[in-house]
Amino acid sequence: MAARGGGGGGGGRSDRLRYAFDHVFTGGEPPPDSPEPPVNDALSSASSEGSPSRAIEAAEAAVAAVRAVADAMVRMEVMEMEMVRAREAREAERERRRAESEVRSLELMMETQIQIAKSLLLKKSSKRKPR
Repeated sequence: MAARGGGGGGGGRSDRLRYAFDHVFTGGEPPPDSPEPPVNDALSSASSEGSPSRAIEAAEAAVAAVRAVADAMVRMEVMEMEMVRAREAREAERERRRAESEVRSLELMMETQIQIAKSLLLKKSSKRKPR
C-alpha cells in the first residue's frame, strides 16, 4: 500500500515537506522525524535575539513589501480597466459606423425603388397617351 501523499515510495518526505511548510505559517512544531531545523521568519529571529528595534524594522519591511505588492496590483487593475474602457469605446464606434452604413444602404435601396416606381409610372402613362 502506498504511503500517504507519496504515490509509492517517498511518501514520508512529501509529508515532512507539507508539515514543514505548514509550520512556517502556523507557528506549530515541525514533525518529529523532520531532519531540517525549523524555519524561522524575520520577526521570530529578531525577537529571540532580544532586539525589539530589529523586530520593528522587520515588520516595517514586511509592511512595505505588502504595500508594494498592493500598489502593483492596483496599477494592474487600473490598466486593465482602462483597456476594457478603450475596447468598449472601439466596439461602440464600430457599432455606430455599422449602423450608419446600414442606414445609408437602406437609403440607397429606397432611392432605387423610387426610381423603378417612377420609371414604371412613366411607361404606363406614356402608353395611355396615344389613344
